[in-house]
Amino acid sequence: MNNMRLRIVTIVVVTVVAIVAIALYITNYSSRSKAAVGPNGVTMIFSPATASNLPLNTNQTATLTLSPVTSTYKISGIDLRIVATGTVQIVDISAPAGLPVQLTKSITPQSARVAFASTAADAQQPTIVQLQIQYKSGAAGSGTLQVNTSGSSVTGTLSSAVFELDTSTPPTDRKSVV
Repeated sequence: MNNMRLRIVTIVVVTVVAIVAIALYITNYSSRSKAAVGPNGVTMIFSPATASNLPLNTNQTATLTLSPVTSTYKISGIDLRIVATGTVQIVDISAPAGLPVQLTKSITPQSARVAFASTAADAQQPTIVQLQIQYKSGAAGSGTLQVNTSGSSVTGTLSSAVFELDTSTPPTDRKSVV
């Protein structure tokens, strides 16, 4: 009888450990939304890169351009978190051309999360995505707009890749406002 209990306890413990190990593997590797930076990377550029002497409480527009390092890769979806620091406030973010399906859009003056996707065939997916970000300076001073790369992802088509945001060339992932 004790032998049987020991076997059952051993089987239960091994099963629990296996389930935890599989869950960790899936969380960290298989469902990872980012691939290695390199040919699967995505560059991010704010345009204009800086702005100065902004009138208070007047909307300005910055363009955030996302493009795969490998120019033949296409983008099928984005999930971006954008943060405003200092006196900069986020007002709105427009849907990018080529990714017409809005999955989420949550905007506060200090942060935004937007996710857009496309259901078009691979051949119709965009190779460059541009978001128009409206912002304003709520007070005298300086601040930045920047992409929170650890909470953001860009997805390629099934035939191309899943991308990682390239942060090797700062400060192209942020816009300084003075």
